[in-house]
Amino acid sequence: MKPASKPPILPRATTHSDSNGPLRAAKPLTPAVQDTKRIQEHQIMPQHTPNLVELSSAEAKLKIRQFIEDEPLFSPIKIQIKDPIKSNIKGIHQLMPETIHLYCASGNCSHLASTTWEAVNASGSLHAYICASCKESKAQYWFDVKLIEKQTTGLVNMSPVEVIKSFEISKLGQRPHWAPKIPNRLLKNLGPSAQLFRRGVACLQEGLGIGASAYFRRVIEEEVKALLDLMEKAANLDGDQAALENLKTARESQVASERLKIAVQKVPISLRPGNANPLAVLYGALSGAVHQEPEEVAIGTAKRILKTFIFLFEELKERMDSAEAYAAEIQQIRDETKKSSNH
Repeated sequence: MKPASKPPILPRATTHSDSNGPLRAAKPLTPAVQDTKRIQEHQIMPQHTPNLVELSSAEAKLKIRQFIEDEPLFSPIKIQIKDPIKSNIKGIHQLMPETIHLYCASGNCSHLASTTWEAVNASGSLHAYICASCKESKAQYWFDVKLIEKQTTGLVNMSPVEVIKSFEISKLGQRPHWAPKIPNRLLKNLGPSAQLFRRGVACLQEGLGIGASAYFRRVIEEEVKALLDLMEKAANLDGDQAALENLKTARESQVASERLKIAVQKVPISLRPGNANPLAVLYGALSGAVHQEPEEVAIGTAKRILKTFIFLFEELKERMDSAEAYAAEIQQIRDETKKSSNH
């Protein structure tokens, strides 16, 4: 008599328990749950954004104009419309601005900071503008438009009429290349770090937020000493002894991020417009995990760093240098007056 055969060994099922019962087999995640987990893990916003502010057609045109002028490639914006527009490409076309403002490199316009450009052509995703001043330079933009929400407003000839409620628009390409406005004084004040800064700007031009943020972080590391020097000037002018003492402690560290971490704790009032702390923006960029950010989040980070650099190294540094020179001149006049009175 043959011995009874043993039952086959089956793979152990993945199980989990809860407070309401024994161990049970885990069910596979549904696509909806998978999407929810992906959003939570990577902090990606869902496509539908219910908190968009409703804009009139004129307000939407203005927002799109600013988007065309100031935003890099692959950096989408979402728009919710108060006034109904047709649910087709013609509906989107009517929201495109008739004029924009750009720099013109032609010989007749190159001395101007910007000129007015007029819309001359719109075909599908392509929109073109021409400089109204020289009538020579042309700019072309390729857009990608995704509808987020549509509404049915009624019937025409027994067919429902759909209008656009909200949509997302991004630039897929443009000619000439988009470039943020970089003041020459900023590049001069950055010195050797200007090359790294230019590379970060080049990444931002192509919509590569992670690459731009990485280069800008290198610039922050290189310029920590200059940032501390700027803070010291401001603290001396403000008479802020607490900030000066804090800077002494910060300079003792050999690690750039640690020096900046200590320094941002006591920032002189003249470096905090509207009580905002631009140094904290730079420290946040230096200490954050930039490579773990989604690309669209990294683009926002890179743009904040860029604006902070312009404020600190162009506007504020020039102002601090002028204020320091003025204070030195006044002190010299006082000393000379005092010396003359003693004689």
